[in-house]
Amino acid sequence: MLEYLETLSLNGLLMLDGHSYLWKPGLFWLHIFSNSSIALFYFSITLVLLYFAYQRRNYLGLNDKAVRSYPGIFLMFGAFTTVSSTTHLLSIWALWDSDDWLVLGIKVITAAMALFAALLAVIFFPKVLGKSRFTRIDVANQVLTEENTNFDIVNLSDRILPSVPTSQPNPIHPLNAELEQRVNEQIAALQRNNELLKTEIDGQKRWSEELSLLQSLTQLINEAPDFQSALYVALCKMCQVTNWDYGEVWLPNSENTVLECSPAWYTNTTTLEPFRQASEKLTFAPSTGLPGWVWSSRQPQWIEDISVQSDAYCIRPQAQVAGLKAGFGIPILISASDRISCAVSAPCCATATSEASTSSQESRVLAILTFFMTQSRAEDKRYLELVTAVATQLGLVLERKQLEEELRQERDFSKTLIETSSAFFVALDAGGQIIMMNEGFLNAVGYTLDEVLGADYLLTFVPEADRKSLTKIFRQSVRSQQPILKENYVLTKERRKLLIEWRGKPIFKKSGELDFFFAVGIDITERKQLEQELRANKERYRAIVEEQTELICRFVSDGTLTFVNDAYCRYFNKTSEELLGRSLFEVIPEEYREKTQKHITALSLKNAVATRDDQVVLQNGAIHWLQWTDQIIVNSEGEIVEYQSIGRDITERQRSVQESARLASMPLLSPSPIVETDLAGQVRYLNPEAMRLLPDLQSMGAEHPFLEGVLSMTAVLQRDGSIAREVKIDDVYYEQVLHYIPEIECLRIYAFDISDRKLAEQQLIYNAFYDQLTGLPNRALLMDRVRQTVQRTKQNSRSNVRSQPYLFAVLLLNLNRFKLVNDSFGSKIGDQLLQNFAVRLETCLRPTDTLARLGADEFAILLEGIQDVSDATRLADAINQTLNLPFYLNESEVFMTVSIGIALSTSIDDSDRTTVETQESVNSVRDSLLQAEDLLRHADLAMARARSQGKACYEVFDAGMYELSIDRLQLETDLRRAIERKEFQVYYQPIVSLSTGKIIGFEALLRWQHPQRGMVPPNQFISTAEETGLITPIGWWTLREACLQLKEWQEQFPDTQPLTMNVNLSGKQFNQLDLLEQIDNILQEAQLAVGSLKLEITESVVMENPDWVKDVLLELKKRNIHLCIDDFGTGYSSLSRLHHFPISTLKIDRSFVSRIGALGENSEIVQAIVTLAQTLRMDVVAEG
Repeated sequence: MLEYLETLSLNGLLMLDGHSYLWKPGLFWLHIFSNSSIALFYFSITLVLLYFAYQRRNYLGLNDKAVRSYPGIFLMFGAFTTVSSTTHLLSIWALWDSDDWLVLGIKVITAAMALFAALLAVIFFPKVLGKSRFTRIDVANQVLTEENTNFDIVNLSDRILPSVPTSQPNPIHPLNAELEQRVNEQIAALQRNNELLKTEIDGQKRWSEELSLLQSLTQLINEAPDFQSALYVALCKMCQVTNWDYGEVWLPNSENTVLECSPAWYTNTTTLEPFRQASEKLTFAPSTGLPGWVWSSRQPQWIEDISVQSDAYCIRPQAQVAGLKAGFGIPILISASDRISCAVSAPCCATATSEASTSSQESRVLAILTFFMTQSRAEDKRYLELVTAVATQLGLVLERKQLEEELRQERDFSKTLIETSSAFFVALDAGGQIIMMNEGFLNAVGYTLDEVLGADYLLTFVPEADRKSLTKIFRQSVRSQQPILKENYVLTKERRKLLIEWRGKPIFKKSGELDFFFAVGIDITERKQLEQELRANKERYRAIVEEQTELICRFVSDGTLTFVNDAYCRYFNKTSEELLGRSLFEVIPEEYREKTQKHITALSLKNAVATRDDQVVLQNGAIHWLQWTDQIIVNSEGEIVEYQSIGRDITERQRSVQESARLASMPLLSPSPIVETDLAGQVRYLNPEAMRLLPDLQSMGAEHPFLEGVLSMTAVLQRDGSIAREVKIDDVYYEQVLHYIPEIECLRIYAFDISDRKLAEQQLIYNAFYDQLTGLPNRALLMDRVRQTVQRTKQNSRSNVRSQPYLFAVLLLNLNRFKLVNDSFGSKIGDQLLQNFAVRLETCLRPTDTLARLGADEFAILLEGIQDVSDATRLADAINQTLNLPFYLNESEVFMTVSIGIALSTSIDDSDRTTVETQESVNSVRDSLLQAEDLLRHADLAMARARSQGKACYEVFDAGMYELSIDRLQLETDLRRAIERKEFQVYYQPIVSLSTGKIIGFEALLRWQHPQRGMVPPNQFISTAEETGLITPIGWWTLREACLQLKEWQEQFPDTQPLTMNVNLSGKQFNQLDLLEQIDNILQEAQLAVGSLKLEITESVVMENPDWVKDVLLELKKRNIHLCIDDFGTGYSSLSRLHHFPISTLKIDRSFVSRIGALGENSEIVQAIVTLAQTLRMDVVAEG
């Protein structure tokens, strides 16, 4: 039949309701059966509705038009169930009809009937609910009259209304208000009785269902062979009784951290098998999924429809894929008192009772039962109570089944362990008789169990000599209630002795009386024999090993030493106690340990012996080489238990091998050519580098440039042993080291490429004597040439006594304002200017002259063979002439000037030189020649004079310049010591008011009392102090001395107006960052009267940085310090900006005052200054 259906399906003659899974022939009959069953159930519902409507036709109002709405409702449900059943029957018929329109028509008819049923519900339900109260009372009375035959409405009316006239037509219709109230009360009482009766009937019915289900479950669980089988039958039964399509059990794991799927599960359809397969791979943590939520809350959980469930934590995606709708989970709890309980609260809509909550908190979860079905299902409180009650009793049964299984497993395990163990098990009662003996013991002694049960153990199995001592040991163990460990002999049936190692323990009853004595023994007869043999073998082995001179050791797989011989101990200078238990790898350097470990690990039964060479570190730190022969040691089962190594020292051999390898590798790996020839020049050997660099050396032999001249050096090499030389082959320089090897009568040449070194030497020589920027000789080369010229001049003076002496000159040039150009245009343009200037200088020189660059903007020229100083001055004029043309730099024209100092080679001028006639005079002239360093120093002094005279001129050195330089240097030295020796003095020039004729203040004047020169005026040392920076400490010392002196005068003459003190402040002092701090410290020390200090500064200080100076002057004014412009009219000041500064006094320079005549002539400038000061509201002080 299935083959026929499959043929129809393949040929397109059979359309299985449009469902792809029904293309499987195996599901065909299931489809037919399920649709037939559904149709039958729907027809049954219709018949039941018709029967109920007929039996309750009075209640339904079939005879009363007032209540005709009730039959409409029944008609609605009847029509719906009838159409639905017909639809399922038609779907079976449609299996053989592939017409899609037919299937679609069936679906449309079903949908139309469903819509019709919905419309009836909308029409009739409001009518039923809208009926009047009297109509419902009439219906209720009629029903009560029919169901309670003993209830007489007429008698009831008579009793209720005894005063009503009998002539009244109907006692019920119509009812007055009092009658209606009394009838309603009676009806309510009857309804309450009816509800109680119905509740009692429902309770008895539910109890009956629970009892029936529980009895069947208990019987099935008791018949189940194990706990998982019990879970399975319980799950199947509950699903079948409660109509769930799928059920499974979740159990907490051993750590009680997650839920794992139990093998027990049930389904009534094969379509849910994939869902089951997915469940087997899942685990649920607390509050995860339906099982996890039930586990954590210990409360039942009901999900009416998974597809519309909003709480995603309760939903498994696989459930939706499988088409499951309703879900239900319930926990089985074990309380702290080992009772099983089940939560009774509703899952979603009700809270647990306090008793249930307390029970849940004090219990643990044994299992979680979860159920699913493919249809939505609303929460059923009655069903929930039923399942809860059954689960409660089911838990007790399951727990008992679990305990029974655990006891059975433990009993089976113990029995199996005893029966299968090779050990001996025996139990004796209090009288020493055997009550149990395992199969292993029976086989060893040759008895059967029937022969030994009840027999006396001591008489049967213990030799007579041991019975007394063994009896004593038994009694001591019973008294002390402690286990014993004893070795004794046991007699077999053939009276052969077995040595058994026993471990026994007495077992007592609760009353303290001995119950039985249990002992476990191991046959150690063979072990003892083997131990004796092993002991003897070890003695023989030790005797042999100890006599060996080679190192012998044994160790386990991790390298722990288990045996070392005496030679091993002597070699490492340690005792066996110090070595045993230590690691073999401790004496091996760290870089060899991993290699050694791999070597030992590679040993196996197939590769039982291997050799290795290892380094070891001795106790004194020395490193030796040992050659080890390793082999495995196996036990009787063929397993590797140990390793044995025999070692011998190969240090010297290893060193020889290494030395040979090192010597052999040197020429092969050398990056330099190595050539070996015989004494006749024939090439014997070329290393790889020589063959690469000198490919034709082998064929050319001694004629090759590499060996040029070697034959001529043979005798010298045989005498000296080695010679070094340099050769050049093409562009390559080689340094050769030639050795004579007498043992093999040959010459060995080691060649090293020194081309880079040669180039570097040439570059170093160039860099040492030439300027990198201009390519001109530098100071070193210039000094060398000047020394050569001086030497040549001396030689010329000796050889040509009466001829004119050889003269030369040195010119030192300094490019003026070069720093300005370099700062303005950058160093790159500055370098270009120097290069162009060097080119111009070269155009003015002869080929025999030397032009050198000494520094940044300093050049020097050596003029040789000149006639007189005019040749040098003409060259200086020519150089200045070339600078009349501009330099074109960065698209700009730049004019430069140069200052030139000229120094001649002799200090004797031409007029004196013409009178030299005698030899003594010639010697005097030769001795007067200067050294090179002197000439450059003289030229430098002359250049400094030229710079001071003007920016574009030259000066010829004379003796006065040198004396002035020496004097200036000495003055600077004395000036530095003057501060230390306190040689400075302060003189005070009074300032007199012209209006009063009184002294109003003083001006502090610095004087230097030199120990040799006497009083030195300021104009002779102030400029030097400013150049050297000494003016700053001198100025602060002067200010402090003047303030202290003024303070003393102010205290001496307190009645007069406070005197003032004018102190000069140099430009360097004024530009210091700590100017205000220094002044504040001095004022705090002197404690002068406010406004008595006046500081004098020059106009140039004010105008250098007017913005910054203004801020400083304002700070000084805040301190009530008066500010004066010293030597006003001699500097460069902006009269337009003068009034912006807080100046209080103008001091007219002495040069203007001294020119005023007695009659006031030449006073115009002074009057202008006074007028200006009065206009600016400043005081005026005239010097002189």
